[in-house]
Amino acid sequence: MKNVAFIRSMIDYIEKFFGENEISEIWITFPDPHPRRERRRLTASVFLERYRKILIPRGIIHLKTDNADFFSYTLEIIGKYNYPLLKATDDLYHSEITGDVISVQTYYEKIWLEQRKKICYLEFQMR
Repeated sequence: MKNVAFIRSMIDYIEKFFGENEISEIWITFPDPHPRRERRRLTASVFLERYRKILIPRGIIHLKTDNADFFSYTLEIIGKYNYPLLKATDDLYHSEITGDVISVQTYYEKIWLEQRKKICYLEFQMR
């Protein structure tokens, strides 16, 4: 793959790795949903602001999660900030979404699928 970066670091440092308007898409795959600590969720407003700085105008954020509450929370945040929602499903593998979204599976995704858990997916655009 060309122009891809995989970084294993605290999200708090993301702006040290990328410059302004450098990234076109961000994939958030199976993050810790932090059920008791909303401010630590990777789609909380503090993180969205960091992503906005490094994303190109109209950059895309993808989220895959097995946690329905986290999925709902993120939909609320997208609505709150009026970000365009491009795709959303609470059951990815029984939806019409195709392509890399389903063909590329993470380690945890494979585990959750074996356990017959539903995988939620959404894609939205930042401004």
